[in-house]
Amino acid sequence: EPEDLQKISGRTVQEWAAQFIGTPGNPYHSPFHQLTKDLAAFNAPDLTNAFGKILRIDPLGNNSPNGQYGIPSANLFASDGDANTLGEIFHSGFRYPWRASFDVATGDMYIADVGWMAEEEIDFVRAGESGKDFGWSNREGTIATPGYGGPQDN
Repeated sequence: EPEDLQKISGRTVQEWAAQFIGTPGNPYHSPFHQLTKDLAAFNAPDLTNAFGKILRIDPLGNNSPNGQYGIPSANLFASDGDANTLGEIFHSGFRYPWRASFDVATGDMYIADVGWMAEEEIDFVRAGESGKDFGWSNREGTIATPGYGGPQDN
């Protein structure tokens, strides 16, 4: 439920949720929930909150902290050994991910992420990858975030 996902971060969040249906065993068989808020507050690198992330859960599971949903073991942060990291995090480093699509032939994932001041981006995830950091708030697409970001090269 959206209310339960909002409790992951302990704050109310702007939510976009979609269910991508695949076959059991496919790494994308469970729903993804993209949560954004504080769009310029630079929370995306922080793995202790849900902001600027794509979260992956199993609605039929029960191994979450509240037992109301499952956290897939294939999520990189589900078993990283850090009790402060949210196991629900599938990928991080987004400003405002608003759409995700899959290549049906390969299972690769494409994510549209809204820029802040200068660039929009389309991010790529090869099938089976988990735990990628797409660089926000240091990077806005291929450049350093204007007035804030890191180095110019990727």
